[in-house]
Amino acid sequence: MVFLMIVPFLLRIFSIKANAAPKRKPIIIVIDAGHGGASTGAEYFGLEEKDLNLVIARSLKATLEKFNDVEVYMTRKKDIDSSFSKRVDYAAAKKANYLISIHLNESEDHNRTGCEIMVPSDSKLSKKVMPMAEAVTEAMEEIGIIRGGIYSEVDEDGKDYYGLLRQASKNKIPTMIIEHLYMDREEYLPYFNNNDILETIGQRDAFAIARALKLSSPYEEYSFENEPDIEYEQPLLITEKSFYPEAAELYIKESKQVSDTSCEITFGIKGTDSNHPLVSYRLSKDDGKTFGDSVPLNNGGTAEFHITAQNTETNKYIVWIENDIHLMILSNMVNVFDEVDMDPDFSKKQEEEPDLTPIPEFTTEFTDEDEEFKGIYDKEPKINGIQSVVAVFGAVAGLFACFFLFLLFRKEKK
Repeated sequence: MVFLMIVPFLLRIFSIKANAAPKRKPIIIVIDAGHGGASTGAEYFGLEEKDLNLVIARSLKATLEKFNDVEVYMTRKKDIDSSFSKRVDYAAAKKANYLISIHLNESEDHNRTGCEIMVPSDSKLSKKVMPMAEAVTEAMEEIGIIRGGIYSEVDEDGKDYYGLLRQASKNKIPTMIIEHLYMDREEYLPYFNNNDILETIGQRDAFAIARALKLSSPYEEYSFENEPDIEYEQPLLITEKSFYPEAAELYIKESKQVSDTSCEITFGIKGTDSNHPLVSYRLSKDDGKTFGDSVPLNNGGTAEFHITAQNTETNKYIVWIENDIHLMILSNMVNVFDEVDMDPDFSKKQEEEPDLTPIPEFTTEFTDEDEEFKGIYDKEPKINGIQSVVAVFGAVAGLFACFFLFLLFRKEKK
């Protein structure tokens, strides 16, 4: 009886909760695994970008689907050809709120690095994806993929340079292309040569997107509905008149061994950019895996810095030079102990060698205060050895003469 009385009460409570929280209209996200089929994308170390993109995209989809009020679709689930138009048409047919294209990157001269994200040049569309782009960039930094920048790039007609963005903008679909890392950079090989890490990248993408969209989750620790808005700067607009720096050189200016295992190094930096002023550099001591804060460059794109290198540590130095429109280029890598000859018996030789520091010569110099007395010293007669003998002889003769006169005077008195 009591149970029958409680049941209507419980039903009323759950009914009130259901009415108080109406189901949210789902956000529709279409994920595009870049390339496919004959379009392999970047190819390095025996791997093809199209395959790696698919691993990341599948992980992104699976993770996003764990959040509430979201529907996720993929433009391709296997290795097939698909044009930009077909991909965008598919997203439009699904009435996508967002289209996210997954890629890895490469550069012609193999001198760029980091996670770069391309967004539409249309400000209304880019505004909708910028929180996600910023969140993804931050998520990649947390796993060691440095920030490469968020760009809008246009051709000479002022239209989006990238075909996918151009087609998506015609359909008013907010879109971003995530170039997660550069496949032609060997330091990133552990990231794209391991499916577990590729899946982790997809999961990081998903959490970043969920954070930007403030998605909730059945798991409280993975809910973002109360997250603050993500702050971001306007994307950099690249035109046909925007140029990357042409070259960056890192070299050793001076080196000095200070122990059996360490040396003091002065590095020089020289950047070249015919189109823009070079403004700053960031230093990496581990061949580009991590970079320090930005440091201003001198006029002409030069700088120098000093370090003490230990041959027990990684000493693969590289710098990332940036111009005034935030386009960057990597320098050559300098491995200190490949270029500096070290003497393993340095300390022993230092102990054996006597200190032959020369004793400084004593010199007398007149100060301004002594200048008025200088003439007096110069005019004093100087006495040599012969003059001293004559002076003594004269003195003795004088004494004898005085004594003789004294005796003579005394005799006469008597």
